Amino acid sequence: MKNVAVFVPNREQFGNITTQIPMLYAIRKQYPDAHITVYTRSGNSRVLVDAGVADALINYQHWHFMKVLRSLRNGSFDTVFNVYSGSERIHLAVLASGIKRKYAFSDSGLIDKLGLYTRHMLVDKGKQYIALDNLALANAALGTDFDTTIIKALGREAPEEKVR
Repeated sequence: MKNVAVFVPNREQFGNITTQIPMLYAIRKQYPDAHITVYTRSGNSRVLVDAGVADALINYQHWHFMKVLRSLRNGSFDTVFNVYSGSERIHLAVLASGIKRKYAFSDSGLIDKLGLYTRHMLVDKGKQYIALDNLALANAALGTDFDTTIIKALGREAPEEKVR
């Protein structure tokens, strides 16, 4: 993976955005040289770039389907993760993008049966912490077994206070 696009859910609350950190960090850890672009509809997702788990942010809030599709096709992405599971429009754009490796999860039996993704995981939405679904998809795509404690590596020790 060299150039990765990740579609994240349309939720602006900080807590919802932080559920994406373990998945993004797993991609970063497995492929340190990958360029990760997050597609979002929230400016608050900027925290993902600030935390170092993504390199770029594209806010597609007012984009129509064709603009999303063009952006994917022009982005030179070799891999895309779609964890915005509830948007058929984004599923369609990802599937029509021509990107070689496509990963997603959703609760859609139809999407699962069609087999159009490189890997699609059928999930029972609302039955587990969303960070676990995100990370399970990354693990399936990367061939890893990370758990949410992966984010411990992002923390830094507090600087020692100088004694005067």
